[in-house]
Amino acid sequence: MSAKEIKALIEVGTALGYSGDELKQFITDERMRLDKEKERERERERTDKERAFELNKLKVESEAKAAAEVERMRLKTEAKEKAETDRRRIEAEDKAVAAKAEAEKLKVEAETVKARMEHEFRMREIEVRNRNSGAGGDTENAQYRDNNNGHGSRSAGMNVLKLPPFSEEKDDLDAYLTRFE
Repeated sequence: MSAKEIKALIEVGTALGYSGDELKQFITDERMRLDKEKERERERERTDKERAFELNKLKVESEAKAAAEVERMRLKTEAKEKAETDRRRIEAEDKAVAAKAEAEKLKVEAETVKARMEHEFRMREIEVRNRNSGAGGDTENAQYRDNNNGHGSRSAGMNVLKLPPFSEEKDDLDAYLTRFE
């Protein structure tokens, strides 16, 4: 406590009618009261500073949480976009595979149709050759035809027919077997 404050207390105590020991007691009591007030004020300031620090700390934490949430949302969005891109890529690949499979299927069907047409052409060619070779009046064929109740023309032509050997590279097995029968 400063000398000015003590002088002021003495003046107040004297004005209140205190003197001697009463004045000393008054000054002591007042000094203690003022010291307590100053201590309370310092405590309030300290508490205010702590509150301000805590508020600042909370603000920083909430900003950090908000930044983390924004980053999490960004990553989540990126993951969704990547998943969507991957899904589209897979769909495109699946469509390409399906288109390729369809093209292969059409190619096989075209080859099958071509083989059937070749087979039919060869069969007709053989029939024409058989008719032409049977029209000459071959007595053996006629006799064979008479023995088989009129069905001999086909069988007679088959006797003349020579089946070419099967080749895996160019012949269709089903067509070859049909010709063989």
